[in-house]
Amino acid sequence: MPRLRALLASLRVANAPSAVGNVWLGYMLGVFYWGNGGHFSSDLWLLSLTALCLLFAGNLFNDWHDRDWDRTHRPERALPGGDFSPVVDGITRLLAAISDAPPPVASAPRPAAGTGGRPVLDDEALVQAT
Repeated sequence: MPRLRALLASLRVANAPSAVGNVWLGYMLGVFYWGNGGHFSSDLWLLSLTALCLLFAGNLFNDWHDRDWDRTHRPERALPGGDFSPVVDGITRLLAAISDAPPPVASAPRPAAGTGGRPVLDDEALVQAT
């Protein structure tokens, strides 16, 4: 049960109604503006499910990316505490493979001291990135 609670906290399920509500509000505004002939779109359920998947995947990806910072500043979180690190790592790599994006690497910019947790890039890194 503690692992399930940690996973639900990492997914931030409390934000799920907001994601679904945003989809439904967009649908209602579209119906109001363009009309739909009085038909309810069955795609609304698929869009809601997609919004939830994107929300949950984004939250897991963010937690995985911030795990080093969280290890020192938020050790009570599930990932730095080691509650389900292999699961999150596997999900992140799967999502990166599906989206054809490279998985995060250890050489990604890390927050510098005194920056409030924001990564700092020097001019050399910006030149190399272009």
